[in-house]
Amino acid sequence: MYSYSGHCARSEAKSALFFTSPFMPMRFLSTMVVLKIETQVNYPEQAFRSLSVDLKTDEGKALLLGYQCVPILLSHLNAFSKGLLSGALDGLHQMTTESGPLQPFLTACSNESFFILALCCFKTPG
Repeated sequence: MYSYSGHCARSEAKSALFFTSPFMPMRFLSTMVVLKIETQVNYPEQAFRSLSVDLKTDEGKALLLGYQCVPILLSHLNAFSKGLLSGALDGLHQMTTESGPLQPFLTACSNESFFILALCCFKTPG
């Protein structure tokens, strides 16, 4: 007999393969692609969990800055899903912890689109 829940579990396990590569640049880029193009909630949430782990390292922070992915994080600040908003805020918070890439991150956020997004977040009732 075909089990729908078993099928979902297999699909979920397959999707997680993008985020489990031991090679951080591949895992990081897979995460960014999902955050950039995927609209189903479960994939971006997995991507944010993977990103959270990667951004705890200087290598992950350097990849975010090197590939100029700050706008991808910022694009999720106006997410309708609290899980996605939380993931984006967690990523931004990880980038502000004391480490070498702090100044380049602040420079990457010093633009009009960042301040417009921040203003919208503050104006939106929670």
